[in-house]
Amino acid sequence: MKIGYVVVIGFSLVTAGCVRPIDLHSDDLPIAAVGGVSCGGSTMAQGALAATPPSFAAGGASVPRAPKSVLYSAPSQEDSTATALYFVNRDGSQRREIIHGFFDANDPVVSPDGTLVAFIRQSASLEHARLMVAGVDGGNLRMLYRSADYVNSVSWSPDSRRIAFLADGKVRTVGRDGDRPAVPIAEIHDDIADVETSAVAWSPDGGTIAFIDGGWVKGHWLGFPTLTLVAPDGSRRRELVTTTGYFAWSPRGDALAFTNRGISIVQLGGGKLRHLVATPEGTVVGSLSWSPDGGSIVFQSGDLDVVDLCRVFADGTTLTQLAGCMPNNNGHDLSS
Repeated sequence: MKIGYVVVIGFSLVTAGCVRPIDLHSDDLPIAAVGGVSCGGSTMAQGALAATPPSFAAGGASVPRAPKSVLYSAPSQEDSTATALYFVNRDGSQRREIIHGFFDANDPVVSPDGTLVAFIRQSASLEHARLMVAGVDGGNLRMLYRSADYVNSVSWSPDSRRIAFLADGKVRTVGRDGDRPAVPIAEIHDDIADVETSAVAWSPDGGTIAFIDGGWVKGHWLGFPTLTLVAPDGSRRRELVTTTGYFAWSPRGDALAFTNRGISIVQLGGGKLRHLVATPEGTVVGSLSWSPDGGSIVFQSGDLDVVDLCRVFADGTTLTQLAGCMPNNNGHDLSS
């Protein structure tokens, strides 16, 4: 039986083969519209309301039902210095710890078929980070990858058979059973594991993996990170646009929303960038999540300490504050 889950983390145009850079002094950046509501310092961008708004609905794909449980990370009941994984029902009942030990269990992601949980195991010791997988009851725990330096960001393939992740300077994939070694499919041009290379996501149709590339290489700043695509076998790598580090697939997989001093949308088939949200200098915007029906994008906006939870309609009609005064710890993984 397939079980629905939401994951909450942090509880404690296109040209073939070349980048389309965003000039910080050109019209490639969102420009704030005059008047209207704001959320966390962000406002609607000029031109957000298109004459013929594009549809990002999932089409023939089924929209997931409301999840029955929430998966989150929090201090362990057995050792408060360690981070454990918990499930809790939507109504707050039956809270249960499924993964715990003398380590931190971070970045949990439930497989699309609802049977497994992948997460990153880290410890304060000299032990290297590991990519782990277990059943949703915490059983059959096994290691899929042991890093030499770091592991971050985890994304399941839509068929739940493989996991894409960032580790040791490369985008890698590995099977859910771990019976074969992880396969490197793309190099990451960044030699530190930070927010600039902390995102990887499988497309809804399973044919493409998106990730963030660029930043610091051997102590030299190469410019803003780049939203990059690659096939699961490592072929057809191409760069889309420069970004400030966050992105989200549309439900159909034909477009990506990304941050660039605001929120914009780029179509995979090419065309002009469409700006939805504009943010002034000094305002942080990130942690994007596109709703399963394609109608809205949830994001965070604010300063380095406190952010608001916001929602913008993909057709450019409405910007709404959902929640305010949330601590900005760069660790939230939003599900809309």
